[in-house]
Amino acid sequence: MYNIKTLNKISPIGLKRFGENYSIDNDENETDAIVLRSFKM
Repeated sequence: MYNIKTLNKISPIGLKRFGENYSIDNDENETDAIVLRSFKM
């Protein structure tokens, strides 16, 4: 299972595309990927 963190609001429709092997958890400390929309860094 891969853990994904989102930095801002991502559509649930878009997050469904990751499938069963992915967990969307913003409180997870060990993330495998970060997903974000337009973001000023």
